[in-house]
Amino acid sequence: DNSLGTLRKCMHLHKHPWKRYFFGPTSGLLLLKLLTYTTITANQLSAFALFYVLLPLGFIAYGTQQSAVIGSILFLFIITLDHADGALARYRGIMSLTGAYLEKMYHRLIPPLLFLAVSIYTGKYFGNMGIVALGIFIMLMMFLAHWTRLSKYEIVILKTKKQIKTHISIEKKVGQQGFLGKAYNKFIYFVNSMEWLCLITLALSVTGYLHWMLAFYLPFYTLIGIAKVYLEAK
Repeated sequence: DNSLGTLRKCMHLHKHPWKRYFFGPTSGLLLLKLLTYTTITANQLSAFALFYVLLPLGFIAYGTQQSAVIGSILFLFIITLDHADGALARYRGIMSLTGAYLEKMYHRLIPPLLFLAVSIYTGKYFGNMGIVALGIFIMLMMFLAHWTRLSKYEIVILKTKKQIKTHISIEKKVGQQGFLGKAYNKFIYFVNSMEWLCLITLALSVTGYLHWMLAFYLPFYTLIGIAKVYLEAK
């Protein structure tokens, strides 16, 4: 049964409002409907997203405002793909660790690649390709923020599995601080999630301010990277 009612039940009620109320009921549901007539699997869709992203990033890196707007619009399709792959897995009853791994992969790889493309765009805008180094630095800070936790989990696993249950991540540590913790979590999610990065990139591209995106995210990810190394090492 691939009726819209059945497919709608397979759509995950995501906490992101744009993804939950716009991309899910519209493009996500339409894509899921089309996929039910094919033999494409959820894992194949997730793998496709890793390669598809090169198209919009290529437009952004081309260096003109028009190409950046086109790239940003194409980049929004990532949100639809992200919504549809899990729904397709639930519809076909095929939930796998491979699928979860692929989803984590593009959630970790696509945002850093976006900043590489934006840094190339910014370098062409100012006529100084040395700015690309800032994009590479942001990529390193983003990877560092993820590696610190993964490295700690690896050490904990080697030491004793029991400690995993008592391990408290940076988000939980901050989250225990009441209002400030909740405000921190909302702020981090707003500027750091792939969904908001897509929308922020589009807004800055349309208004012609995409070249200032690095000015905010460079200190932001630098502080996040340093904070995570410090707090996860404690």
